[in-house]
Amino acid sequence: MKFSSNSIAEVISIGDELTSGQRLDTNTQWLSQKLNDLGINVGYHTTVADDLDRQTRALQIAANRAELVLITGGLGPTQDDLTREAIANAAGVALVTDQQALAHIESIFARNGRPMSLANKKQALYPVGGSTIHNEEGTAPGVKFCFGQNDESGHQCLLFAAPGVPYEMKKMWTEQIEPEIGGLLDGQSVIRHRVLRCFGIGESSAESKMPHLIARDRSPRVGITASYATISFRITATAETEFDCEKQIEETAGFIRETLGEIVFGDGDVNLQTVTANLLASAGQSVAFVDFQFGGAAALLLRSAGVDKVCPSSIAMDQVQPHQWLDPESDSDSSQHDPDVTLVRAADRIRCMMGTTIGIAIGNLHTGDLDQQHTEYRAAVCFSENQSSVEKFSRAGHSEMRDTRCAKQVVDFLRRCLLNR
Repeated sequence: MKFSSNSIAEVISIGDELTSGQRLDTNTQWLSQKLNDLGINVGYHTTVADDLDRQTRALQIAANRAELVLITGGLGPTQDDLTREAIANAAGVALVTDQQALAHIESIFARNGRPMSLANKKQALYPVGGSTIHNEEGTAPGVKFCFGQNDESGHQCLLFAAPGVPYEMKKMWTEQIEPEIGGLLDGQSVIRHRVLRCFGIGESSAESKMPHLIARDRSPRVGITASYATISFRITATAETEFDCEKQIEETAGFIRETLGEIVFGDGDVNLQTVTANLLASAGQSVAFVDFQFGGAAALLLRSAGVDKVCPSSIAMDQVQPHQWLDPESDSDSSQHDPDVTLVRAADRIRCMMGTTIGIAIGNLHTGDLDQQHTEYRAAVCFSENQSSVEKFSRAGHSEMRDTRCAKQVVDFLRRCLLNR
């Protein structure tokens, strides 16, 4: 049996604690990354509760649609550990005892001066036609089994089951499972990924600008995802060498950057506030905020990137009119003031008050249409009395993420101002 870049793998995680949401499944993520490093595509993730019928059915489905299946969990000694039984049921074979594995389990208990429960004997079972995988770190051997060895269709599926305990699973993968899979690779296909992060454009708008980029038969493949108003382009290249992968990725990444321009803010596992903070630091700039609308959310977002030294203070004045803050004796009728001019003055004043090189004022100064007050706002970035920019933003989006999106809009506005100085 051989694996190639066309082979499909499936990762199955077993356990009520996973299907109930009580525990996060990190094993699947880790194994998927390792399979990708080997040049094997992961086509499916499956999570199954501690139920024999459901596990058996999940394994039958996986064995029919994948060439490689990795299972974690369900290899313990208790009644709800059913992985061995499920593999045997799915294959239609019996379970037998591996005497060498049983002796190892007994030696662990003896070494620790504890009696071994009869329940632990089930951990030495494996399906006929398969084998156990030695577990140096614990009492749960892994299982290896190949489905379809006598299937007339020619489809075969190689299965490896490992313990759910992460350190046991990882050691078993590194020392035994990965080398065996590596020896079955047909050629040395390489899979590499790169992610470009964008802000300021919707998922559908991004795709409409580059419709051919998302085609499923394209190489490299490109996927688009959205999370809290940040758009991610995930580029996946498969080739014989890492150099060829990087060449494919670089060409596609260059096209995305050229098409979207400043909307692309970062490459890899990076967020908007960190990119902006790095720009501030590299340019030797510092910034202070006066926020008339969102309670200092943008300043807090930037502070979360560790920019206390360049963001020394902020003032949140949710219910105060900017012109009153600038001049307490001024007329309270804000209609006599240009909202953009007032906002720039506020940004310049906070800059001077706090001794920073940049001042930012945030607020919605409309006093007319109440609906408009809730759907729009403005931000001003001031570098000096004569160098400033004002931009109007929409407060659209789901209510659960609207204020987060607005804070990101201001941080992104600062980023673009820094880039264009």
